[in-house]
Amino acid sequence: MSRRIGTSYCWGVLSGPRLRQVALVARDCGQVADELRRAFGWPPPFHDPGVGRFGLTNAVFAAGDTFVKVVAPAQPDTTAGRYLERRGGDAGYMAIFQARSLARLGDRRTVTAALDRGHKLLHGVPLAANMVNHFVVDPAKFDFYAMDCLRVVGDDDRAAEHAREVLRAGRGPDGQDISPMRMSEARIALGCVAARTGDLDEAAAWGSEAFRADRKCLPSLALVAGELDDEMRARYPEARPAVEFREQLAEIRQMLPAN
Repeated sequence: MSRRIGTSYCWGVLSGPRLRQVALVARDCGQVADELRRAFGWPPPFHDPGVGRFGLTNAVFAAGDTFVKVVAPAQPDTTAGRYLERRGGDAGYMAIFQARSLARLGDRRTVTAALDRGHKLLHGVPLAANMVNHFVVDPAKFDFYAMDCLRVVGDDDRAAEHAREVLRAGRGPDGQDISPMRMSEARIALGCVAARTGDLDEAAAWGSEAFRADRKCLPSLALVAGELDDEMRARYPEARPAVEFREQLAEIRQMLPAN
């Protein structure tokens, strides 16, 4: 996590970051879901067919106003499958807090307050000895999530600042990307900022660079790149750089698995 970004996020007061979802990864989704039902007395889970496009199966439980989700790989070479291999078995996968949802609702003030709370919590968490092969709190992800939230609510200067920090922290000693998907999304964020500030060429260049990552989750990349496409369509619908980016995005979408 960046220690040099000096912007304060204290625009409001919350009792604490609100946990929205906990995700677990397992080899056998049904078995783990049954164990959770027996342990907590939960009713049968919802199964979201939409995750099939990511090569996954899942079970989603409602726990009050929070959700507990179990995901399992249904095909080879999925992010969840690779994570299982690194962990050596079933494990915690992620915890999702409120800031991103608030960003989609356009609540800039509360997003800022939530990010501030998250930032303070992360400062109090000791770093793990191995940040690569263990399920740990990764403070470096703060810049990534803050970048995304701030981009969505239109706080372009701070979104760009966090995006540049993601790019700086995600580059290895040899100059190669060590977090390709995270860095691709940072480039998309910088493209959105450039489009909003009137620099179409820079926006298209950032977008094209995002597509060149060696490893990428195509559904996620197509989703966030679609938001850059929306920015360029709204401002430069027929300009050549915007059209060329749209064509690149169409090629990515054609590679997505059918629903």
